[in-house]
Amino acid sequence: MDDVRASKPGPRPRVTAVILDQYSLWLDTVRRLTERAGIKVVAATTSPQSAKEALTARAPNVFVLGCERRSMETSLLNELLDVAASVRGLTTIVVGNDDDPEFVEQCLRSGAYAYILKTVGPDDLSRAIRQAVNRSVYLFARPSRNPGGAGASVPRLTSRELEVLRLAAEGLPNAQVAKRLWISEPTVKYHLSRTYEKLGVSNRTGAARWAERHGLLDSVAS
Repeated sequence: MDDVRASKPGPRPRVTAVILDQYSLWLDTVRRLTERAGIKVVAATTSPQSAKEALTARAPNVFVLGCERRSMETSLLNELLDVAASVRGLTTIVVGNDDDPEFVEQCLRSGAYAYILKTVGPDDLSRAIRQAVNRSVYLFARPSRNPGGAGASVPRLTSRELEVLRLAAEGLPNAQVAKRLWISEPTVKYHLSRTYEKLGVSNRTGAARWAERHGLLDSVAS
């Protein structure tokens, strides 16, 4: 009988990241927070060209793209997202200073997996990066007409939509949600309507019940 010995599994490959931001101070902050999330930063730069070269040469797992909307041309943003989309297995996270819903949706449609505001706290940013990489926060299953069937679509909730949904599910009216998140009431209504559409429900009660059934609120709070 052959002597078959189980070999020990090798160490898991470490998750790597490329970071781009035009401000050196913010770049250093994001680098430290990314490393705090257990991710090795293989390139951190203020140069878009250097970031594109690093994405192609290093093929990282994560691209943290700092975006100042007023100083970064849309064409450059789209170019960066296109390059990132060409890297297999890459998760792109945009960290921006603009919470305009249309701009956020544009980033997501162009390939970003998550959009995080620069007003987020340091610990929350580190946690959000880790959760986006682990795919544990931003994607949730949509109830389908054929539960459990193949081909069910998966909605993509932004971090802001999750925040609004959590507060709404706690019973806060739109005015208080807006005050808590430092956004306008129309923006709250926009996020809720988008969430209803993505979850396949018609009102906040339905969204709250769906979120509770699927463990959404626990995931956001953790």
